[in-house]
Amino acid sequence: MPPHRSILWYPSLTLAVIYLLGTVFGGIGLGEIALHPASPPISQSEERNAEASAQQNFVEFRDVELVTQDDVLEKPARRVL
Repeated sequence: MPPHRSILWYPSLTLAVIYLLGTVFGGIGLGEIALHPASPPISQSEERNAEASAQQNFVEFRDVELVTQDDVLEKPARRVL
């Protein structure tokens, strides 16, 4: 005959599993946010200011595309030359 379990056993086990899953996935989410924070897009005025400053300092901006060894195309924002 199986041992008799308390009526609180299954709800407690369910809450423990939910808590464990929440902490694991919550930690993964917080780690993702900490390592890869969102950055706002560059505004037109910021871009104009950067280009004007670059021209004053004889710096050239170029759009570049990089192809990795596994043929993935990466486009950095801009490269300063």
